[in-house]
Amino acid sequence: MVKKIEKKEYPIGLCLHTRNESGDGIKYQGEVIGVDGNVLFVQLYSWVMGEPTIVKAMTKDFVYSDKCILYATNTDMNSEYDKHYAIKREK
Repeated sequence: MVKKIEKKEYPIGLCLHTRNESGDGIKYQGEVIGVDGNVLFVQLYSWVMGEPTIVKAMTKDFVYSDKCILYATNTDMNSEYDKHYAIKREK
């Protein structure tokens, strides 16, 4: 069972998906790798190969909003992604 995470005091290591502009899809996938005050540094990963691409700065307010989904592990994040797109393919 995938555990979605709520706000966490020390977020390093959490994985995340950001929602696209319409809210019905996923824009970015990544992992929190650093914190500086109200800014989280998120290592983004390629959709095709799963390799690290760039590090993107995101505010805590953004990451803890309904525009992001947080996961305890990379496995949880990948499982949720697979489930999301399996449902889309069935439609």
